[in-house]
Amino acid sequence: MKTFHKIICLLILITFNLSVSLHAQEYNIKFHRITIEDGLSQNTVTCILQDNKGLMWFGTQDGLNQFDRTKEIFHHYTMKDGLPNNMIYGILEDTQGNLWLSTNSGISKFNKPVPIGEKEDKCSILH
Repeated sequence: MKTFHKIICLLILITFNLSVSLHAQEYNIKFHRITIEDGLSQNTVTCILQDNKGLMWFGTQDGLNQFDRTKEIFHHYTMKDGLPNNMIYGILEDTQGNLWLSTNSGISKFNKPVPIGEKEDKCSILH
């Protein structure tokens, strides 16, 4: 009877592993490593967000990094730009498109900058 249970468990395990590996093969996932050589302000990324316009945001120990994939350029925001602290732990986007940042100095609302030629090109931060 113990042998029967072992065989059943083994068959279940093989079936589960096979279904997981077959399911994983359905996706063609590619990874690209982004570093300071690519324009990131620091290699230690603590959080990542893709906003409603497709821009990528990276929180680091050296501030907030915005990556525009279409232009392949980074924009950096730090305490010099008004962040309360350069250590970013988390990024969330609200329904108005504002970013909420979790930092060493608490939570801050980050109004994304408007591209030059529209209204203004500065960001604003509410602590």
